Amino acid sequence: MNPLEILSVITSLISVFLVVKNNIWAWPLGIVSNLLYLILFYQTHIWGNLILQIVFIGQSIYCWYNWNKPDDHKISWMNKSDRYKSIAILLVISYVMYFFLSYFNEKSLYLDAFTTALCISGMFYLSKRKIENWIFWVTADTLFIFLFFINGLYILSASYLVFLGLATSGFLKWKNIKNEQN
Repeated sequence: MNPLEILSVITSLISVFLVVKNNIWAWPLGIVSNLLYLILFYQTHIWGNLILQIVFIGQSIYCWYNWNKPDDHKISWMNKSDRYKSIAILLVISYVMYFFLSYFNEKSLYLDAFTTALCISGMFYLSKRKIENWIFWVTADTLFIFLFFINGLYILSASYLVFLGLATSGFLKWKNIKNEQN
């Protein structure tokens, strides 16, 4: 068992649990987790996810800052226009990641590019406290279970079953919070 993989999983599970609870302490712990994952993905040559950790560190800093203004960013749904834009942006990021990762002899090129795009999009909408962010995470977590399994990261793959449950729980909890706000 890889101790780095285990520590990465534990810190990220706690961080996501805190996000589901709408707790700002998710972000500093998330940054620690991202640094651990960055090292792990470097060691296993999963380049898209390595790049994703760098993006996540920046996004986590932004989320930490943004979540300090709860009156400005209450939990809400995207409007119809934003939903269409989010799909277009997801496809563009997927294409860019595919093109970029093709230079690195990526093991799982299509899957890594698409999951990276899902996570970047999900994190952006999480920073804005949009309920739909959880749909991006449910999709990404489902695909990560397979991606990490085929790359021999069995603990990480199993942890994404838990992340999948947390993302589903986050969607339901945030939907209820929004209903209570109305």
